[in-house]
Amino acid sequence: MLQQFDSKKFAVKPAASIVLLFSLFIFLMVATGMITTFLFGKMTNVAAAYRISAVLQSVLVFITPALAVAMLTTRFPASLLAVDRLPSLKFTLTAIFTLVVSIPLMNIIINWNQNLTFPESMSGIVQTFKDLEAKSEDSINIMTSGNSAGILIVNIMIVGIFAGLGEELFFRGGLMRLLGGVKSIGTHKAIWISAIIFSVLHLQFFGFVPRMLLGVFFGYLLAWSGSLWLPILMHIINNSRSEERRVGKECRSRW
Repeated sequence: MLQQFDSKKFAVKPAASIVLLFSLFIFLMVATGMITTFLFGKMTNVAAAYRISAVLQSVLVFITPALAVAMLTTRFPASLLAVDRLPSLKFTLTAIFTLVVSIPLMNIIINWNQNLTFPESMSGIVQTFKDLEAKSEDSINIMTSGNSAGILIVNIMIVGIFAGLGEELFFRGGLMRLLGGVKSIGTHKAIWISAIIFSVLHLQFFGFVPRMLLGVFFGYLLAWSGSLWLPILMHIINNSRSEERRVGKECRSRW
């Protein structure tokens, strides 16, 4: 199990660092939204605008706050983020095996979450969530449109590598590690809290449970291996697999 970051190494208390992390997150999210609005007003290639926006979001909204807070919090930012060590081959192979064999179970959970039913009194709220998810799905479809090898590589870079790296640096390397530094929380609570926030911020209610469980999986990978590079790798593989499956499905539909 990953050892807690030595409290003596913190220049700023973990709780204050978490507040700073989310303050930077909100500020840079608003700034990214303004830049994105400008891009869509200037660019005629909508898919390219979405791709640039996605990269900006990964870099500015997720990577930048995590790195900035880590450097302000301690003189050992790489150690705090757990990027100063590599996972062992045993942990890496075990993680890949677990991710692969869990696919059928995750598909069942995904299908269950997507088909949840609610009382008629909640129909307005449910419809709002459905509209948000439909809008998000439309944006993703536009961004990842195309089935050429070049487009697939670009999409894997954006959806897989940039998103996987950015989200893991923020939610596991930053948030989870800082939460773990709060004495009353500890590792296990930090894993679950960060996973819940990870899923909530995606604003996809009908995918909330599987994404939360995926966040828990990534959190325990960090805790067990002692290296953030393992959840980063698994996140990249998971996202890239989804994109490759989408392209394959699109190609088959054409034939």
